[in-house]
Amino acid sequence: MLTKLEIDFKKDDNIKLNLNAGSLMQGALMELINSDYAEYLHQNGLHPYSQYIYKDRAKQCYVWKISTLNKDAKSEIIDKLASIDSIYLKHNDTTLNVEKANIVKSISYKDLANEYMLKNEASKKFVVRFVTPTTFKSQGNYINFPHIHNIYSSLLTKWNSFSSEISLKDTDTQNHLINYTSMAGYKLRSTKYQMESVKINSFLGEICLMVKGPLTLVSIANLLFAYSEFSGIGAKTATGMGGIKVE
Repeated sequence: MLTKLEIDFKKDDNIKLNLNAGSLMQGALMELINSDYAEYLHQNGLHPYSQYIYKDRAKQCYVWKISTLNKDAKSEIIDKLASIDSIYLKHNDTTLNVEKANIVKSISYKDLANEYMLKNEASKKFVVRFVTPTTFKSQGNYINFPHIHNIYSSLLTKWNSFSSEISLKDTDTQNHLINYTSMAGYKLRSTKYQMESVKINSFLGEICLMVKGPLTLVSIANLLFAYSEFSGIGAKTATGMGGIKVE
């Protein structure tokens, strides 16, 4: 089960949050959920949720997006956050008051797969916007460029870790996706994402990807990029990194 919750906070011109605020939101989230489940999350490397906060220019308010990747996480995280009135951030002594909270989508892995795999045509072009700083970890180092193999590896790892209905573990599938996908353009800048005393190499901006090959392969790419808006892309998506929008 995949579920996405959007929380709009009330407009307050006195509140200023920077790109590192996602780590503060994770801290607040841990305070709000059941302590036993919070401990379970701390003990597991790959978390069944992603979250990030950003300033919505159209709404003129901060929006917090939380997505869960299985049924337990929905029950323990989204079902609790959907009814909160405010969030308190200890680090900077800030209270964010909730304007509204909506579950904008909830769908099973099987239904999401059917939505994209049963079509007679599929989009071959994807514009991926990195809304919050994004990074990939490889051999102990953080990589601040969205290499195609890192993107697919991230998405497939998360899909196969949390989907009990549909498996995408075929190694050939990942290799074909990498070989048939090209970067048609990009507008990126490097940045640092600060978590406590650590600064993580990361990037912001957008990329345009083109996927060629047979319909089945292009459909899988469509499925994975739809999934990416739940899972996020890259490392530390539970702490506010890797928040994306796909067009």
